[in-house]
Amino acid sequence: MKVGRVTVRSFAGQASPVRRGAFWLSLPVVFVLLVLFLIPFVSVAMRSLQSEGATGLGNYQALFASADAVRIVGLTLVVVGSVVLGCVVIGFAIAFHIRFSRWKAVRLVLYTALVAPFFVSVTMRIFGWLALMSSDGPLVTALSLLGGFSLDTRALGILATALALIQIFLPFVALPVLASLTLLDDHMLRAAQSLGAGFSRRLRKVVVPMAVPGLLVGSVLVIAQAIGAFFVPDILGRGFLALLPNIVVRNISLTYRPGLAAASAMVLTLVALGLIGLLSWLTYRRASFYRARRLVRRSPGTETVASSSMVQEPVPGRGSNGRIRETHRPGFVDGVVRGVLRGLSVLGVAILIVPLVATLLLAVSGGHTLSFPIESVTLEPFSGAIEYPGYLDALKLSVALGLGTVAVGLLLGIAGAFGVRGLGKSAGPLQLLLVLPVVLPSLAYGLGLFTVASDVLRANDIGSWLILLFGHVVLAIPFTTRTLSAGIEQLDVSVEKAAKSLGAGGWYRFRRVLLPMLIPSIAAGGLFAFWVSFDNFTISYFFDQPGTRTIPVQLLVMSQTVVDPRLAAGATLLLLVTVPIVLFAWRFDAGSGGFNP
Repeated sequence: MKVGRVTVRSFAGQASPVRRGAFWLSLPVVFVLLVLFLIPFVSVAMRSLQSEGATGLGNYQALFASADAVRIVGLTLVVVGSVVLGCVVIGFAIAFHIRFSRWKAVRLVLYTALVAPFFVSVTMRIFGWLALMSSDGPLVTALSLLGGFSLDTRALGILATALALIQIFLPFVALPVLASLTLLDDHMLRAAQSLGAGFSRRLRKVVVPMAVPGLLVGSVLVIAQAIGAFFVPDILGRGFLALLPNIVVRNISLTYRPGLAAASAMVLTLVALGLIGLLSWLTYRRASFYRARRLVRRSPGTETVASSSMVQEPVPGRGSNGRIRETHRPGFVDGVVRGVLRGLSVLGVAILIVPLVATLLLAVSGGHTLSFPIESVTLEPFSGAIEYPGYLDALKLSVALGLGTVAVGLLLGIAGAFGVRGLGKSAGPLQLLLVLPVVLPSLAYGLGLFTVASDVLRANDIGSWLILLFGHVVLAIPFTTRTLSAGIEQLDVSVEKAAKSLGAGGWYRFRRVLLPMLIPSIAAGGLFAFWVSFDNFTISYFFDQPGTRTIPVQLLVMSQTVVDPRLAAGATLLLLVTVPIVLFAWRFDAGSGGFNP
C-alpha cells in the first residue's frame, strides 16, 4: 500500500518476533500449569461424581445426608469469615501506621512484627498458640480473671484456630494494603484537610478507598489459603474441632473414601470461590457507588462549595520528616477512631509476636508439658527433638525440596514474567492461569495431585518425590512470576536498547544486561518459593510415606503422640534453616540496590 511516496507494509495477521518469542517463553509455564494443576482439579471433579461404579451426585448426597455436614460447613464459613475480617481490620491498622506514623520507631516495630513470621515456620507459630490457649494457659487464665469467661475445649479450639490463622495470614493483607497506601499522594490529604475534613472523614473518604485494592488482593489470598488449612484445627482443636478441610483429609487418611473426599474438596472449592465472588462483587458495587456519586456532584447545578466555617487551616503544616501534621483540633469521633486504630495495631503486634516468644520459651523448658510457667531452663528438648525418629530425615527432605522449588520455580517464573511482558495486552489468559494456584484451595489441588499420582501414574518413591517437588513448584509459580514481573516493569528500557544498538544479541542482552538488573527480584522470588515449599502442609500430607515425609508433616505427626517441649524445640530448630536463607536473600537484594533491613 502506497501513501504518497512512502510504501507501508501491512503486517495484519502476522505475529511480531517479540510476541512470538514471548509465546515460546510462556509455553513451559503453561504446560506445567495445565498438566500439573488443571488436570488434578479435573480429576477431583470427576472423582466426586463417581459413586459405587455409577456417575451421579451420590457422593454429594452422602456428604449432606446428616445435619453434621451442614453444621460443619456453617462453622467453616464462620471461622474463615472471622479470619478474613480480623486480617482486614488489623492489617489495615498496621499498614496505616507504617505509612503515616510520624514516629520512626513505631514504623520500625510494626514493620518488624509484620515480616517476622517469614523468618519462622508455620508450625512454630501453631505450637505457641497450643500452649497459650490450653485450658490452663495464660490467655485463658487472663480471660477468666478479667471477664469471668469460661470456655470449653471446643470453644478454645475454635478461638485458637481463628487466632492462629489470623497470625499466619495477616502479612498477606497488611503488605498489599501498605503497597496501595504508598501510592497515596499526600496532596490529596492536604487538600481534604484544607477543606475542613477531620481525621475520620479523611480516613473514610481518602485513605480507605486507596486501600481497597490491597484489601481485596489480601482477602482473596486469605480465603483461598485459610479455607484449606486443615492442620491448624487438627493441632489446636485437640480432636474436638472438625472443619470442612478436616473432613477431606479424614475421608482419605482414615476411611479412604476417595469419592466422598473429592466431593468435600469440590464443596470446599465452591465455598472459596463463592466467598471470593461475593467479596469482589461488594467491592465493585462500592466502587461503582462512589463513582456515581462523584458524577452526580460534578453535574451542572449540583456543585457543592465548602463552607468557610469548615476550613480550619488552609495550608496544613508538615513535620520534619515530611509527613502530614494535624493542624486542627480533633473532635470526639476523631479521637475514638485514632484510639481504635492504635489499639488494633497493638493487638496485631501481640498476635504476631507473642506466640513466637512463647514457643522460644517452651523450647528451653525443663517441664514435661507445653504449659506456663516453665519449671526450669534446659537444652534437653533440642536433643530430644533431633533424636526423634525421622526428624532429621524430614528436615533434609524439606530443605532439598525447598531448594529444588527455588531452582525450578525461578526458571519458570523468569520465563512466565518475560512471556507476560512480551505478550502485552494479549497476556490476559496467561495472567489468569498464573494466579489460579493461589485463588483455588491448595487442599483440593493436593487431593487431585495425589489422585493422579496414585491412580494414573502409579508413582513409586522416586516418582512421588518428583511429583511432590512439582506440586510445590506449581504453588510457587504465582509468587515468582509476580515478583519478577514487578521487577521487569521497573527495568530501564534504554539500557537494553543501548546494548541492542551496539550489536548485542538477544541472549547476550538477557544474560549481561537484563539478568543483573533483575537480581533483587530473583532473590525475592527465590525467598517466596522456598517459603512456600518449606512450610507446605496441604500437598505434602497426601504424599506422606517414609521416603517423602516433610518436616511440617513430621511435626504434625509428633504433635499427635508427643505434647512436651520437644515439639517447641523441633519447631524452633527450623530457625537454623529459615533465618539464614531470609537474611541471605535480603542481603543479596540489598547488595544490588534493593531493600536493606
